[in-house]
Amino acid sequence: MQIIEILEREGVELKRSGYRYICRCVFHSEKTASMVIFPADNRWHCFGCGKGGDVLQFIMDYKGLAFPQAKKYLGIDDDKDDMTVAIEREKANTRKAFRDWCKAEELRLMNLTMDIYAYLNKMDTKYIFGIDSIAADVRNLEKYNYHLNILMGNDDAPKLNLYKSARAHAGH
Repeated sequence: MQIIEILEREGVELKRSGYRYICRCVFHSEKTASMVIFPADNRWHCFGCGKGGDVLQFIMDYKGLAFPQAKKYLGIDDDKDDMTVAIEREKANTRKAFRDWCKAEELRLMNLTMDIYAYLNKMDTKYIFGIDSIAADVRNLEKYNYHLNILMGNDDAPKLNLYKSARAHAGH
């Protein structure tokens, strides 16, 4: 079951914004949309109140139902769909970890490059290569900018390659 269909069935007014949808959060009052729905992940998140999750979590929160009642409300058969639900949740969690990593890495690289540029603006660059702590970052500045361009782009394939490389490098 797709989250977009469920939200629309529940009367939530959605507006398409690129590859996702936005709306006013149904869990708190607001004047502008802060709830984002990611159809590819079948997940949602409100940047106003911090709530988020999958279709089941939305129904549990929105209707005030426990997990078994939410499954029943959505018409999920306990016998055959538990494994499907578990697999979908695992996939969604993996996609969320990937997206969270992309955001964190983008922020880290932006801060790092800004720090390097600020440092270079304050110092005579002919002396910088004698300082090991910053020299490696300066030598990698082009790579950082390249990675930033990938992370800020719309294509997930190169982002996924960066993510896999970072996880392999970190020993995960």
